[in-house]
Amino acid sequence: MTEFTSKYNPNERVAKCQDDDSFEISRIEVEFAIPVVMTQDQYMRILEVINEITHAPWNTPLEGVHWMSTQGSKPNWSQADAAFLGKVPDINAPENGEPTFDDSVTVIGTSARSFLSEKERTETLINRTIAINLNIPSANNDE
Repeated sequence: MTEFTSKYNPNERVAKCQDDDSFEISRIEVEFAIPVVMTQDQYMRILEVINEITHAPWNTPLEGVHWMSTQGSKPNWSQADAAFLGKVPDINAPENGEPTFDDSVTVIGTSARSFLSEKERTETLINRTIAINLNIPSANNDE
């Protein structure tokens, strides 16, 4: 049996964005001046927009997938966990131990990776072709 290898390059995308007003970012930060109340409907609309951005062809790796993978309270990682995950630890983070969660901060994150198998690659490329032919803008990933 041959080992599957995908030539994943996060800079090679399914399509180029044709919008002249577009710009590249790696994160969105919102800091409210006072604590706010958010309804579930408002939260779901934010998630829909993030999902739409994530699955847009110009944000989808040609030889991989990109999906919304994190949503919820902000984790406060220990220094050991933060180092392992490649994150910057909080200045007051303990040396090790289980993470705690800050319920006053909502985090939404995405993940991207190469295809794991030829089967996944084939199925995803078929789904992308169908989505393009039916003009479905955000149906580019199965995750």
